[in-house]
Amino acid sequence: MKKIYIFLVCIMILTVAGCSYKKQIVNLNYTFKGENEFWAAEYQVKGTGTFSKSFFDQINFDSDLNKTLIVTYKKDISQLSLVKHLEISYEVEDDRGEDVLKSKRLIYNYNNYSHAQKNYILKSHTTGSGIEDGNDIIKVTINIDNQIQTIKLKNEQFSKGNSNNTNVIIDPSIAVILRA
Repeated sequence: MKKIYIFLVCIMILTVAGCSYKKQIVNLNYTFKGENEFWAAEYQVKGTGTFSKSFFDQINFDSDLNKTLIVTYKKDISQLSLVKHLEISYEVEDDRGEDVLKSKRLIYNYNNYSHAQKNYILKSHTTGSGIEDGNDIIKVTINIDNQIQTIKLKNEQFSKGNSNNTNVIIDPSIAVILRA
């Protein structure tokens, strides 16, 4: 009976040890910018990311992020007075140019021509394991009455080389290191 008790206690300790993990919470703050002749755009990602490392060295990531895209018309807004349809959308491309995250769209259909704005704002909230990386490109598409313009936004901090170069790094743009 004593051997069975010791065996069960050992199994319980191994089970608890296997489920335990080290956790690190980091603040995420990315800003991507870009512009063309008519528009300037800024995409902000703010929130927290939680890295956890299990007893068996499995690394997991979960995030809680607020994302804001601000698109600003650079010319005189009276030039937009005849627009009937305006659609702004964005998607995230990785460094190979492949779409990794789709996004929301902001659509305006105007019948009275009294819509001119300098700034258009798209906001979203996401949770999960997928986030924008510092080397991603945010592709903003602006459709004005079927005239399509594209702006590619880049993270200025990442392109200046502000990443940490370490062996045990999860995401070089936020430089989070989990140690055993």
